[in-house]
Amino acid sequence: MTMKRGVLFIAVILSFAFNSMQSNMIVIYGSDSCDHCIDLKTDLDSAKIEYSFHDVELNKEKEKEMIAVLNKYRSDGYVTFPLVEINGKKLINGATLKSIKVALKKD
Repeated sequence: MTMKRGVLFIAVILSFAFNSMQSNMIVIYGSDSCDHCIDLKTDLDSAKIEYSFHDVELNKEKEKEMIAVLNKYRSDGYVTFPLVEINGKKLINGATLKSIKVALKKD
């Protein structure tokens, strides 16, 4: 019985690790009233690329999170929506589908 639990535990860990390696985390900070944000979400949906979108005009906590992300990358504070963070490693100011695809290939 213990052997089966150990094998199951290892299988779960490997599955989690594999899924983590296969997926990219794309976080978009913007506004639902921003035409560029709307276009990017449409393009990402069409390309079947998963992402999280945060409207920083409606959600002040996400606005604070966005400011923390800007500080993390030592940004000069200049923001062009959509602002996109990829895998917690890259920041794209004024992102497009093309710039995201390029960043994902380099990651």
